[in-house]
Amino acid sequence: MKRISIEKLREASEKCTDQLANEIMRTENIDDYLERNGEFLNEASLSAELCRLLEEKGLKKADVIAASGITATYAYDLFSGYKNKRPSRNIILALCFAMGLDVDETQRLLKISDHGALYPRVPRDSVIMFAVKSSMTRCEADDLLSEKGMETLI
Repeated sequence: MKRISIEKLREASEKCTDQLANEIMRTENIDDYLERNGEFLNEASLSAELCRLLEEKGLKKADVIAASGITATYAYDLFSGYKNKRPSRNIILALCFAMGLDVDETQRLLKISDHGALYPRVPRDSVIMFAVKSSMTRCEADDLLSEKGMETLI
């Protein structure tokens, strides 16, 4: 698996997805498109994105893991990229709450982890989006989900 530096991830995010989609629709030759945009197409690994977010937000891994409610061993494996674990959507969301991510950051982390983005037409996703927007903790989000009779994250 190709490792991408944090600086490279920041540069790559400068070209938004809409810009890339527009270029694809205008291109006559996919090879030219791929050559022009190769640096923007390298999606971060989950572990690289988690580490980038920790650094960007000035968070400590141990604090995030404690706030997430995820078992420490499993969470450290996720941060290190150990054995390319594919965590559940709920685990990713628990980490998002623990890191205090906003809705856009949460959607990005869900995409990187190969899970569907939060979809406002799904009642549970709507509650989760509200909780993220409201800067709730994972515990507060779980309480709200439980109160609404919905599956909690942890």
